[in-house]
Amino acid sequence: MYDIAGLIAPRALFVESGTGDTIFPIEATRASVERAKAIFKHFNAEDKLGFEVFEAGHSFYGVGAFEFLKQVL
Repeated sequence: MYDIAGLIAPRALFVESGTGDTIFPIEATRASVERAKAIFKHFNAEDKLGFEVFEAGHSFYGVGAFEFLKQVL
């Protein structure tokens, strides 16, 4: 849902995705994040979009998210 993610730009957005997520398949998430990057770039906000992939299903991971928040807040 890159278009929804793009509506957040230029504000910060962190996306995390599990490789085994059956609700949001990893390849679709990767494709959406790549398209969202172009939108964030349009707003000169490339540093405001973070993305982390982890080995699990549909769940909260939080490892990179907190570091990302420290940087953007």
